[in-house]
Amino acid sequence: MRQGAAVAVISKLPLLGPGKTRLARTLGDEAAFALHRAFLADELEQLYAPDHWQLYLVHDAPTSTEQREYLSRLSADRIRS
Repeated sequence: MRQGAAVAVISKLPLLGPGKTRLARTLGDEAAFALHRAFLADELEQLYAPDHWQLYLVHDAPTSTEQREYLSRLSADRIRS
């Protein structure tokens, strides 16, 4: 890894209801929620390159145990948030 190299992904945490509201109008809340989670996980997986940079996820503060657990699973000790 180059000294001090970093990539930051800035995202709202995926939430059922308030997230991806335009998509939810067509797909429904559950599908929009699942899609938001999939988009975020895919983006982080594509950018994960420990030999090149440290990957950070910048997000709003988790407000529930479920959100904290989701972030923990998502990062799997590879991503700093």
